[in-house]
Amino acid sequence: MRIAQAIGGMAVLIALMSGCQPSNLRTMTETQAKVEEAKDEAERAKSTAQMLESSDQYAMDVQQAEVEASAAESKLKSKRLDDAYVSAMQSLSASQRIFRQFYLERVAKLAEQSKKAIEDEMQKDSDTPLKKMLPELDRILDVANQLQTGQAEVSSNTMLADLETSTQTDAIIVGMTKAKIESDVSFD
Repeated sequence: MRIAQAIGGMAVLIALMSGCQPSNLRTMTETQAKVEEAKDEAERAKSTAQMLESSDQYAMDVQQAEVEASAAESKLKSKRLDDAYVSAMQSLSASQRIFRQFYLERVAKLAEQSKKAIEDEMQKDSDTPLKKMLPELDRILDVANQLQTGQAEVSSNTMLADLETSTQTDAIIVGMTKAKIESDVSFD
């Protein structure tokens, strides 16, 4: 028995001396960063779920995101880095489901409506300055397609940036259309 322990101890010592570490061990810095990300994303997921019309449908995901982020933080304090990292990843996965749904229900639909409005305007005026917005709308719709097929994930930052782009584009379209309608009306 003592020989087996000595051999095992020597193997660990040799591995440490040669700079090898088991691949599943996380560094403190890496784990702390992931735990912080999980906490931030869980908070954003909660507020995002509240904006969805079917927010009750995402209550379990919100709860999982919050519980796992809290567990990750506790495990980190206990220096159980691998366990903390796993909990953080589970929290991020739950948050991700909410962001994905919001992106598909809100961001992509708004981008789709804006793209259709621009294409309709281009039928009337092929030189409309609105057509400059199409590449960005196409990029948003491409992200949505990748989300639907499971080929991509979306962070809260990307989701919010693309929501802002879609909202601003829609506002510009509405403003330009309103200005055009007003300029088409004339009085004798």
